[in-house]
Formats: sequence, structure tokens, C-alpha cells
Amino acid sequence: LSYVSLRLLGVPATDPAAVEAREFMQEHGGAIQAPSWAKFWLTVLGVHEWAGVNSIPAEMWLLPNWSPFHPGKLWCHCRMVYLPMCYLYCARFTNPSKDTDPTLIALRDELYTVPYKNISWSAERHTCSSLDDYSPVTLLQRFLHNVLAVYETHLALWKLPPFSWARNAGIRFAMQYIAAEDLQTNYICIGP
Repeated sequence: LSYVSLRLLGVPATDPAAVEAREFMQEHGGAIQAPSWAKFWLTVLGVHEWAGVNSIPAEMWLLPNWSPFHPGKLWCHCRMVYLPMCYLYCARFTNPSKDTDPTLIALRDELYTVPYKNISWSAERHTCSSLDDYSPVTLLQRFLHNVLAVYETHLALWKLPPFSWARNAGIRFAMQYIAAEDLQTNYICIGP
């Protein structure tokens, strides 16, 4: 993300610092090897695809509060990160200028070791460089991510009723919760 920040701030790809950073990135597999949050933000920016990001379902907010998987059970800072991320994920928000902004178009070539159009995004959801893999994904987590991938991408069940109703209700709840948190914290928020 530091390399992307440099480029977005106007540093040319030919700048020695950018060249060095890009070479380091390429030696370690490119952005496809980025950790999950980096993949998320690269997707929002428009230089990665949602199919390459593990699911962040807003429907989880609709679970009963006593459910062990309810996001309300997360530590407050995790919950405040999950909240807007699930909204952006479920809305599939991506930078509207991703196909017209020359820097974003260039970044899609600079960040990856293979051409952008040839990347099998879904196959790369679990990929993470050993440099960033501080807490390896367990087999159970991988299994659950794969089940959600069937729901999200392979069958796209969330687009069909009654699943679409749950998705829309989850998105509405997330946005209402975000608005409530903004008011409660005087727009400072407790998220990191």
C-alpha cells in the first residue's frame, strides 16, 4: 500500500524509490500476495477485484445477539473495522474512475507479476506472502471462506430472494449503525 500511496501522490513509476519498491513487491509475488485488508483496499481503489477478497457479509448483523458469530461479539475496534468493510464489500463499491484514471490503469500493470486480465481472482483469495502471514488461516477458516465464496461469487445467491432481502437488510443495518456511531462519537469514531 505504500507503493500505491506514492503513485497516488504523483510519484512517477520511474522514480528510484518507486522502482525499488516495485522490484521488492515483484520479488515477493506482487499484490496478489498482499494480506486480506490490503486486497480489500486495493479493490475499493479499483486495482484488485472483489472475487479475490474473502467474504465480509453484512448479513452477520442480522443474526440473533446470542449467536457466537454475531459481529457485536467482536472487540470494539474490530467491530468498527468490520462495520464499514462489510458495507463496502456487500455494496461492491469500487472507485468509479478505475477504468479512466491513468494512474489506476498503470497500477494494475505495476502491482502484479502477471497481466491483470489473466489473474484468477477467486483462486487467489487465500494467497498471502509469508512476510505478512502473522496468523495463518486455519483449515476451518479456509473451509468457511470457501463456503461463503460459493454463496458470494460462484452461485451469487445473494442476488436472489430471499438471500437478496437479507443482504439488503444487512447493508441497511450497517449504514444505520455507521450513522449512529458517527453521532455517538461526534464523528470521531473509535475505529483505528
